[in-house]
Amino acid sequence: DYEGAIVALNKAIKIDPKNVDAYKMLAEVYEKSGRLEDARATLEKVLELDDLSSDNEDEINNRIRNLEFLVAISKLPGEYDEPTALELSNTGSNEIYYSIDTKDSRLVATNMKYTSP
Repeated sequence: DYEGAIVALNKAIKIDPKNVDAYKMLAEVYEKSGRLEDARATLEKVLELDDLSSDNEDEINNRIRNLEFLVAISKLPGEYDEPTALELSNTGSNEIYYSIDTKDSRLVATNMKYTSP
């Protein structure tokens, strides 16, 4: 129940506004429920906290970059009339999976793992 989790985590943050873990969990719940802009806004609030460790700051910045990618890719049209070249890159330690669907069933690929540049 994402909405219940959102309410509970917001209460936890209201009780302890410096609870970094609660913010991170809230951002994750927002992301899983498809509310990517809310997830990003929540992570940006963490960066405003005093005494944020450099490890937490690095993690939050990495998660924000990942969200920016998800938002950007979600806005791309899903169908192409002409052959289109896509460049995949992975600057972090994330795994990239992709699917290709065409009218020619011999050229269909599902859940393929990107392994090299």
